[in-house]
Amino acid sequence: MCRRWLVLTALVGASLPWCLAALVSADTRQDGKEYSGRVVSLAPLLEKDGAPLDKDAQPYFLALVCDDGRISPLLKDAGSRMFFKDPQLLNRPVVVRGRVVGKTGLLQVFQVLTLVEGKRHEPYYWCDICKIKRFEPNACDCCGAPLEFREEPIQR
Repeated sequence: MCRRWLVLTALVGASLPWCLAALVSADTRQDGKEYSGRVVSLAPLLEKDGAPLDKDAQPYFLALVCDDGRISPLLKDAGSRMFFKDPQLLNRPVVVRGRVVGKTGLLQVFQVLTLVEGKRHEPYYWCDICKIKRFEPNACDCCGAPLEFREEPIQR
């Protein structure tokens, strides 16, 4: 019996650094700022300023054009991936929570909300078979069925 407690204590102690790291990174991600605007391809904006983007590079550059006129290119990672993979999310009103990364000017997205008739919605992709929610369009991780796009109203 004493040996079991010893093993359990060792396992808990060994996993503690990873648990604390997860909590710290989750807190850090919540510290982001809210930005309102529309996510668009960066290519037309660059072209307008006399810096055309190669056609083969265009799908890799998106930016949030904020309501106040600021333009923030998106860092392509898990938080912004839905914009890169689902064109129906482009050129429509959104609110994103994120942070500008260092001096790069790139916006790292932590959360995406769409505005439908002025009300905030959470966009996601759903598998009706497995009841799995994801934040990018793919086949279901479990059964392989295509995921259905949904937007659910959120309460403030």
